Amino acid sequence: MACEGVFHTASPIITNADSREEMLDSAINGTLNVLRSCKKNPFLKRVVLTSSSSTVRLRDEAEFPPNVLLDETSWSSVEFCESIQIWYAVAKILAEKSAWEFAKENNIDLVAVLPTFVIGPNLSPVLGPTASDVLGLFKGIC
Repeated sequence: MACEGVFHTASPIITNADSREEMLDSAINGTLNVLRSCKKNPFLKRVVLTSSSSTVRLRDEAEFPPNVLLDETSWSSVEFCESIQIWYAVAKILAEKSAWEFAKENNIDLVAVLPTFVIGPNLSPVLGPTASDVLGLFKGIC
């Protein structure tokens, strides 16, 4: 039985501001490595990339009027995200753009979903920022 679809949901979350390059490299290379592996599978029909809502909603307010509809042509401003040091958003933007480019060049049927956050079993023994925020909501701390 062949694999016909892939869901790519993993992305590094590095909270140390000095780790900007590590986060960007890990996100972009990790995404491209998944797609390179997918390219080798002749039975693959579709790849679903879990991106982030931060790839479309972060811009200077002057560039982002209220009530504007966001669609597949909408992108957050990398420059704005860099100016306020939101490296996770920069990493997700650049990784998704790289994925779209690779998919187009290699005839891969790519779909991106943009959730605000994803929760599930933790792969790390250390509680990550998203899981920590959700736990805070459940405990009534946030």
